[in-house]
Amino acid sequence: MATKGRCVLGNLLAEKQKQEGISTRKLGRRIGVAHTTIARILDGQATDFDTIEKVADYLQVNVVDLLNVGSKVKTEALGAQVALLCQMEPRLVKVFREAMYGVNKDKIPPEALRDIIRYAAFRINMETDEKYSSSI
Repeated sequence: MATKGRCVLGNLLAEKQKQEGISTRKLGRRIGVAHTTIARILDGQATDFDTIEKVADYLQVNVVDLLNVGSKVKTEALGAQVALLCQMEPRLVKVFREAMYGVNKDKIPPEALRDIIRYAAFRINMETDEKYSSSI
């Protein structure tokens, strides 16, 4: 069950914690991060990319899958997604700057930015899969 103010990552982590019946401290040890980091994620606070990767690995989900925000566009969630995608693929910085400029000038609807983000996440995921399959 989603909690207001909590991000997708926090909701998934809370559900896993509940399923396993473990404390925040024990969850942090299993993931390899401090229990205070887990508490911040559960509270809906931002965290660094390395931590997101560790949590995604523990939850057995793809990092890109954590980028989905649902049907309502939320500026903060979009900003977090853009930041994460830019960390994964620095070439996207220019694209997102131009898109954000368009949104801020009311030339691009925020819904279009959501679609741009989803497409970028899809492409990154495809490239990652291609790199992995070609190395086998």
